[in-house]
Amino acid sequence: KEEKIKIGITAPLTGPTAWWGESIKEGIELALEDLSQEEKSNLEVIWEDDKCFASDGINAVQKLIFIDKVKYVIGPLCNEVSIPTENLFEDNKVISLTTGLPNNDIANMGTYHFSFLPEIGSLMKDLADYVYFKDENKRVAIIYLDDSYGYENYVHFKKYFEINGGEIVSEESFPKTSLDVRTQLTKIKSSNPDSILLVAYGPNLITILKQMEELGMGDLDKYGINSFENANLLKEVPEMIEGVVYPIPASKMVTESMVDYTSKYKAKYGVENDVYSANAYDSFRLLYDAINVCEYDSDCVVSELLSIKEYEGSNGILTVDSRGVGVYNGVMLKTVKDG
Repeated sequence: KEEKIKIGITAPLTGPTAWWGESIKEGIELALEDLSQEEKSNLEVIWEDDKCFASDGINAVQKLIFIDKVKYVIGPLCNEVSIPTENLFEDNKVISLTTGLPNNDIANMGTYHFSFLPEIGSLMKDLADYVYFKDENKRVAIIYLDDSYGYENYVHFKKYFEINGGEIVSEESFPKTSLDVRTQLTKIKSSNPDSILLVAYGPNLITILKQMEELGMGDLDKYGINSFENANLLKEVPEMIEGVVYPIPASKMVTESMVDYTSKYKAKYGVENDVYSANAYDSFRLLYDAINVCEYDSDCVVSELLSIKEYEGSNGILTVDSRGVGVYNGVMLKTVKDG
């Protein structure tokens, strides 16, 4: 009982995805505020910046495991870090709760891996169905980030949209470091699409939106991924994202926990929360409670986390499946109106 609980956090605190890292940090800060002074004094939280790059992520996880001796880690966020660090967690029996939307590889990782957000494919299926059945846009172009996260969103949307009978008229990718996508957008424009799916985040997404305007593509109907759920976009390019439709994991019915978290977050930070801050908040609370029940027994913590059913969390009602992956009773499609 005298031993402190150590929880490591690895997230992109700097780099192109730092705004998501900031969301995760804010969610965990709110979770820490829920603890009593005695609980805080018995807890050590160790932060590491993985920058959303594999090499930095491996270094961060190695430090947490071998130097800090943690047995529990919240993170990583990015697939580019989660995949190459999997064996480090599994081989050393360290429990990790990834904070991003898992692709198929991550969803099927080993015993000590959890993700309380649903698989990317489930969100893209609902978005593809919406675009095809609820709209007149049958000819869609896609521009996507050339990494595992971007590819997973792209390939699932394409699969389900084409199954429905839709046509992907152009598909272009770009590297994370790119500051100019005019060449890709020009090719897309020449294909004369009805609408465009933007699979990007952070500064890359803002670059795409601005260059679409420059090329006279601003009037295209826009669809996106949950990266549009970010206050920075509303601040920097509100007119350019007007009317965009994007999916997030959420319950069909708004629960008291969702309302409470939204109010708490807005009161502290002055803006509405996104999916990642809410997930970080829930992940911390669920992990901390499981550790307290199990008294440092990692296998017991695994069992506790796998037993989560119908938990009223900050993103909605969460059930954890046999793989340790979150399942929600719906996908919410959101849009931007009047900025």
